[in-house]
Amino acid sequence: MRDKDQYELWREQRSKVEIPDDFAERVMISIHQTRQRAWWSLLKQLTMIAGRSRIVRAGCYSLAFAVWMMRVASIFAIFSPSGS
Repeated sequence: MRDKDQYELWREQRSKVEIPDDFAERVMISIHQTRQRAWWSLLKQLTMIAGRSRIVRAGCYSLAFAVWMMRVASIFAIFSPSGS
């Protein structure tokens, strides 16, 4: 029975907490910030979904390899004699 009494005492103390004057303003600011971050969260989710797709990953790897090959070719082009 002692645990129940302690719980009731704790509940009673918690119910007497005063709400700050700017509580509603802080809640509205938080809601506004959440809405602003929603599209960014959607972008992250789409990236995660696309990352699970083998075709999308293969395309990204192929693109990265092509860019790397162009970089390597441009480095070799610096040292190759030009025809002019």
